Amino acid sequence: MRGVHVALLLGGAALAPAAAQTQPPGADPSATAPAPARPVDILIRQAERWLSLERYDLAASSIERALVVEPRNPAALAVSARIEAGRGNRAGAAAITARLREAGATDEQRATAETAVRAASIDRNAIEEARRLARDGRNEEAAARYRAIFGPSGPPPQFAQ
Repeated sequence: MRGVHVALLLGGAALAPAAAQTQPPGADPSATAPAPARPVDILIRQAERWLSLERYDLAASSIERALVVEPRNPAALAVSARIEAGRGNRAGAAAITARLREAGATDEQRATAETAVRAASIDRNAIEEARRLARDGRNEEAAARYRAIFGPSGPPPQFAQ
């Protein structure tokens, strides 16, 4: 399995489907064979996977390698901002979000990164207090506390439930 990852990171060409190699002469290879994954895309997916498992150290390692190859890659920058936000590095996440805007990111990429930065800036102690108020049956106070914490835009997805 490790050999597969190495081959992919070295260009992906070594793993071309056998069907693409045995096509009749004159056939369009792009019609039946998917394009090989770019190493940067593989590193981004790997970082997203580690991020979903809250393994920020491993996610950062993967995304740093992707950014060495393509420093202005919007997808890599968006994941990098989410990693820094997850680590609690609000300043770093905000700086990467600024780079993301300059790199021409999509609205979705910018929104995802900005939401992660916003979620990282939420006071966890205030959330716990609002939860305690709700558990104690003081729902109106809890709701007011949540509104004060999240503001008019409402809670980020991590806190929506």
